[in-house]
Amino acid sequence: MLAQDLLCPQRMVLSRRKKGTGAGASSIRAALFAMVLLQNAPLFALDSENLNISAEIRERYEGRVNSSFGNPNDTGVNQNNQSFVGSRTRLNVGYDVSPDINLFLQLQDTRAFGAEPGTISNTQNLDLHQGYFQVNNMFLDGLQLRVGRQAIAFGNHRVIGDVEWSNVARSFDAVRMTLNRLVGSLDLIWARTRDNDVDQITIRDPVSFPGTPAEQRKGTDDQNLYIAYGTFKGIPTVSVEPYWIFLVDNGVGGSLLAPAATNQQRHTIGTRVDGTLFAKHLDYTMEGDYQFGKIASQRTGGIGVRDLDINASAFAAKAGYNFLELPWLPRIGVEYDFASGDGDNNTDDQRGNFNTFENLFPTNHALMGVMDLMGWRNMQDLSLSFKVKPGPKTGISMDYHMFRLANRKDNWYRFNGEVQIQSSADNQAASIGQELDITAFTTVKETVKLGAGWGHFFTGEFIEKNNLANSQSFTTDQDWVYVMATVGF
Repeated sequence: MLAQDLLCPQRMVLSRRKKGTGAGASSIRAALFAMVLLQNAPLFALDSENLNISAEIRERYEGRVNSSFGNPNDTGVNQNNQSFVGSRTRLNVGYDVSPDINLFLQLQDTRAFGAEPGTISNTQNLDLHQGYFQVNNMFLDGLQLRVGRQAIAFGNHRVIGDVEWSNVARSFDAVRMTLNRLVGSLDLIWARTRDNDVDQITIRDPVSFPGTPAEQRKGTDDQNLYIAYGTFKGIPTVSVEPYWIFLVDNGVGGSLLAPAATNQQRHTIGTRVDGTLFAKHLDYTMEGDYQFGKIASQRTGGIGVRDLDINASAFAAKAGYNFLELPWLPRIGVEYDFASGDGDNNTDDQRGNFNTFENLFPTNHALMGVMDLMGWRNMQDLSLSFKVKPGPKTGISMDYHMFRLANRKDNWYRFNGEVQIQSSADNQAASIGQELDITAFTTVKETVKLGAGWGHFFTGEFIEKNNLANSQSFTTDQDWVYVMATVGF
């Protein structure tokens, strides 16, 4: 993870609040209210057996050398060398009102060492990361309703993930209904992922939006996410997971290439298959997606018009062989990832179809390299892996990735969907580079989890041809290292 994603949590957080009504103040009030409830337990007839309290503190050092691949013109937050310690503290409070009614609060404080203005300052880093109620067996057995701010993830987190690696992590303001059966489950979700009219009185200025009727200037430019996700486990050792995801954004402006861009209606139809063969010696996962809909090109004079047809796809397949009879349980694996790109993204005249795959809200960390340099957009990745487990709570992994563009006329996109390096108009290079990762983890003293890792990125021809400053190419390799400790109860 790059420093700007830690130091600017709004890059990762989906709900965006106006200044003066931040999450910190709301979370502090929530924490005080929870304390009042606990102190007055007899008044509310709380049963201590139904109260669950847990906490977690995670500290992680990250260092990155040549994050801009040596380009001296990068004077923004993405400096060539980075070094920081990210800190995350969580307090979890759960209460079972009855066997079928549950409440859950998760307070989270995230910060970087030294980020406070001074040693006696206290800025608003506290947030309500999760806060929801859950009703089980609603109307019929196995039907569950969860309403409120909540973490959501499916499958390998390729399109919907909680980004737990991030110091901030992701949560959705959502309504989720789950039907559980012996052969599988079905999830139906509505989430408000961006609200541009929190005060409910926002009206578009007729000067800024000329020609817009008054009834259309009301604050309706929100972003909503609809999900139907099925899991079928009727076949032994195989899970089949079909899904439909509908992203609707009624905003205007912004970049067409931004992650979860404004002014679009995007359908994603996909299926994930996960299973094992030969007494679990062979494991495999396949996932494919097709996207269609409409999106605005944001051309001058055409703002607000969804003039492009979305036509994009992505595919991932991996398999591994587990040597279950050998010490340390070694596993060797191979994986291929593909996501479509667009042939017009390095021009100023985007017309017709828009073919860049939208990664939606994923957890890309470790899926395409632990250095977090690659997103599931306009890319190809062929990777090899080797893993061993010296102990039940200890693991060591080595991964090697070969990255290429899917379309030379499109850009290289980072793990969070943003443009990493823009493709030049005459670019013919496809090789981005290779990445070698070595990671390890273990648990000591029962609740102390330790992890460490190192990654090296070998630059390819695409970086040489497109990472330019003053007509000079910069292709210095990049290194990244982390050391992490997590303690909880």
